[in-house]
Amino acid sequence: MKHKAPAIIELIRTNYCFIENNSDTSQHLERYLSSVQSDRDMILFFRDGNQLYVDPERDGSNGVDLDSIPWQTARSVCKEATMNDIIPLFKESDHIMVTEWTGQPVGYVTAADALAACYQSHQYLEAYFEAMIETMDASVSMIDDQENTVVWTPGAERIFSIKAKDILGKPMPEFFPVDMLQILKTHKTGEGVFQKLHQPRPDIYVLINSNPIRLNGKIIGSVVAETDITSEVRLNQELFNATSKVHQLQQQMAHLNPSSDPFSQIKGTSKAIKRTVDMCRKIGSTKATVLILGESGVGKELFAKLFTIFGRNPTLLS
Repeated sequence: MKHKAPAIIELIRTNYCFIENNSDTSQHLERYLSSVQSDRDMILFFRDGNQLYVDPERDGSNGVDLDSIPWQTARSVCKEATMNDIIPLFKESDHIMVTEWTGQPVGYVTAADALAACYQSHQYLEAYFEAMIETMDASVSMIDDQENTVVWTPGAERIFSIKAKDILGKPMPEFFPVDMLQILKTHKTGEGVFQKLHQPRPDIYVLINSNPIRLNGKIIGSVVAETDITSEVRLNQELFNATSKVHQLQQQMAHLNPSSDPFSQIKGTSKAIKRTVDMCRKIGSTKATVLILGESGVGKELFAKLFTIFGRNPTLLS
């Protein structure tokens, strides 16, 4: 995937010569100097015991004398190493030898190649990120470790009526009350939320997801995604008010025109409720002893009051 840092093995160059300090050193050096004439980019690595050196000039102008070559200290890594492993080593050398786990050289990596590859990966990642942000319909916002706004999608512009050019790069608390910003709470506590009803402003209701952004175990910002449900909340409130009004009118009507059916107080319409009411009607016309069982809150007392209409005194057991 081009948006990720490349593996070391993808950057390996193989135009190199490796010489160890032993009895064949002079012979290998002469062979290297001969090869340099046809490949001016060939690199020479020299190992003396546990110390590794590299010749940065690569022009063969220093003859065959090892002492006359301007050696620089070099480092080596196993080919399974990552960019995290190799980047700190470039502070010591621009050329890093790559080896098998046995120590056998397989090539080298240059700081210039690693930098170019990382920059290209960054360009791909930035292009993917920008396209994703522009495509998302939901409101997505992000702050950095200084609480400055670094992402503000078109969805956020629609919900909050704040243009990206006005808020990007500025502290988010300048635009919203601090106690209403879930993004700040997540940034400070490191605790995310999922599908939480949130009110970022007195006139707006959203369902919010939030998460902290971590790098090497440290919180460097936070991100939230919000879906505007203000219309749904207001509609639900209107329905609740209307339902309450209907219940109030039903109670008033019941007082003005009481039903002759004592079971009219039972409002349920399920099969179980209807079956229970039919059973009570039949039992009410007999002299049988009545025992009402059920958990607290299921309506035992309501049924018991109905039986008193028939002159019965049922026993209630929870």
